[in-house]
Amino acid sequence: MTSETLRKQYAEDIPLAELEADPYPIFRRLQAEKPLAWVENLGMWLATRYEDVVHVLKHPELFTAETEPSFLADVLGVSMLTLEGEEARRIKRAMQPPFTAGGRAKGFVRDELAAIAHARVDEFIADGAVELMTRYAEPVSTASLKRVLGLDHISTQKMWDLCQGVCAGLANFEGNPELDAVYQAAKAELEEILRAKIAEVRSAPDESAISYYVEPGRGLSDQEIINNVRLMISGGINEPRDGIGMVVYAYLTHLQGSRPANPDRAFWLKFINEVLRLYSPVGTAARMTTQATTLAGVELPKGEFIAGCLSAANRDPGFWTDPDEFIIDRTQKDHVAFSQGQHRCLGLWLGLNEILVGASVLLERIPQLRLDDSQPLKISGFEFRGPKTLHLAW
Repeated sequence: MTSETLRKQYAEDIPLAELEADPYPIFRRLQAEKPLAWVENLGMWLATRYEDVVHVLKHPELFTAETEPSFLADVLGVSMLTLEGEEARRIKRAMQPPFTAGGRAKGFVRDELAAIAHARVDEFIADGAVELMTRYAEPVSTASLKRVLGLDHISTQKMWDLCQGVCAGLANFEGNPELDAVYQAAKAELEEILRAKIAEVRSAPDESAISYYVEPGRGLSDQEIINNVRLMISGGINEPRDGIGMVVYAYLTHLQGSRPANPDRAFWLKFINEVLRLYSPVGTAARMTTQATTLAGVELPKGEFIAGCLSAANRDPGFWTDPDEFIIDRTQKDHVAFSQGQHRCLGLWLGLNEILVGASVLLERIPQLRLDDSQPLKISGFEFRGPKTLHLAW
């Protein structure tokens, strides 16, 4: 059977606007009726069942991130997420250490992160109300990555704007020229900033992640550093930002009458992981078949684009008990919000700590915090899903 015939047989007409607004009813229908569906306006197959998504993520010999062409590489440049095998491992080995509990991130989390969060709370605590995403979650997340990378000379607002510009390119599945213009401007400006920083730390090293990458022996070219830092910025700001917002929302919504008196780190990690499962911040992981293979009962030829839908997998009723319910003490722990396999998120440790500290500082400082019912939560997005606004009062 030709690819064209196969795609027609499994085609689903799913407007991107519907996925952006609320993808979960669509996912549930596909999981029941067509767990592998060809979506023409995305230009790829959408896999929605947990077992299929994990199979795609853990078998790079069948489903490679090294696609041709590569939408991700076109937007961000060739990076660890668009490579496989030893090349991907080489770059990840060189890029990951500053973001682990033994690298630059450790000192930042220990000595600086809480102070950033407290300073932001100080700005609005006397107001009695706040729109949390723009006044708190966004600047805490942005300032954190900016500090670890070593881009202190860039304002937090500028860093956020650059992140959103790059993400406009990543979410531009339908080739919107206005989004492309925003992306191209952000890409050019960010490249100029990063080249200047690389030159600076090459002559005067500092404690930053970028300085670490430039050190002799790391084996990274300037362009590899730029492409992979651009990748970090695209995911390393949005996800903790949305995570902080959703954790605060979930705490105020799902723990009515059962809030712990002194929540410890173990509580927060359980809580955060259930929030990330239920409200997955990243939509998909793109792959391409390397050979003829079968997925969800469909015999796929070589060269087919597959989107392993992380957010769908995290609510698959075939894997999770009561998947649409918030259950903090789940025995099932293996959500895929950070992906799995070789391409599991490099910044996981730092991101979890940003969410934990960001949410816990806010809730400790303002124990009477509540949702502002006059302005309901607005959450949207398919590739990047999170609250657009979250209004709170006290």
